Amino acid sequence: ETGFASHDRSDCHAWAAHPAFYHLQLIAGIRSADIGFEEVLIAPNLGDLTELQADMPHPKGRIAVDYKMRRGKLTGTVTLPPGLEGSFEYDGKQQTLTAGVNKLK
Repeated sequence: ETGFASHDRSDCHAWAAHPAFYHLQLIAGIRSADIGFEEVLIAPNLGDLTELQADMPHPKGRIAVDYKMRRGKLTGTVTLPPGLEGSFEYDGKQQTLTAGVNKLK
């Protein structure tokens, strides 16, 4: 914050976190699938990206994704903390996710 009278808004306001949140939710596809984030749904929207790594905090630990797009096929891993399960959806297919490292099929 500069303290100048002409500076009438806060540069540290929470709206500044908006791009990071939507990067995780929309592009990486990490979202809550149940009340209290007891389950996770991961459904990425990579657009023209060929690789993406992202991780986000969760009350049980960190959720991490690592995607690679090669010749129209998505590969990679989703890592869930202990005690968290969920599902992965991409290109009309669904895969069950469990705690630990999950290879994308």
